[in-house]
Amino acid sequence: MRRGRWTGRLAGLLGFGLLALGSGAHAQQGFNLNPVVVNLDPARTLNGALTFTNTSTEAVTVQASVVEWQIRDGEDVDLPTRDVQLNPTRFTVGPGESQVLRFGLRRKPTAGELTYRIVLAQQAPEVKAAGVSDHEVGDPTRPDSAPALSIQLNELFLVRLPLYVTPQGTSAQMGYTLERQGDVLRLRLTNTGNRHQTLYDLTLRRGDQVLDFPPNAVLSGAQLTYQLAGWGALGGPLDVSYRNQDGEQIRVQPPLP
Repeated sequence: MRRGRWTGRLAGLLGFGLLALGSGAHAQQGFNLNPVVVNLDPARTLNGALTFTNTSTEAVTVQASVVEWQIRDGEDVDLPTRDVQLNPTRFTVGPGESQVLRFGLRRKPTAGELTYRIVLAQQAPEVKAAGVSDHEVGDPTRPDSAPALSIQLNELFLVRLPLYVTPQGTSAQMGYTLERQGDVLRLRLTNTGNRHQTLYDLTLRRGDQVLDFPPNAVLSGAQLTYQLAGWGALGGPLDVSYRNQDGEQIRVQPPLP
């Protein structure tokens, strides 16, 4: 059996990235977030909190914001919003220290689910010339008189945490279809319900091929498509299995085209 891990463009449940700003010695970076997925039941509360802990060896400054989260044509779309109030929106945390972020929904809940993302973007540290005061800039008419500049730049993190406002009685309604183009199979997952469906431990199997995928979510009214090159030539059914946000194990075999 050949097992692989999918590395396509489709964003995972947690949008995480490192923004490379330059080269040089890197300080050890690390942080903890609790929770990493936020669920609000509007019948109980419209407020929540999360904790950011700096586990690195240097202080980090973070810009925080909230965006409306949609999925269009299988791609994540972040839209500006004033629906959620967040505090603080910028903070600095020393090594081993924590910061609590509090947020609250400012709009009236709807019958269906509202989906947002809390965006945490590390800010670049201020850079100064090593051993040079703010006033020591050299002679601008003589380039060779400028003081030496020693710069070390790190990679900066950018994290998007899902925030779901989910009324009671909502549910996901998932559909699974397969399309074939030559040896390529396209698996389309469609959610016609009024609540998201989370795909934990998503695994696809056909013949001797197995693919594992990172966590993802299919929002209400959205669809995700997975292209499986070479799987059209394999024999046997396509097995789709994952665990949803309620801990239920889902297994389906969509009809082959």
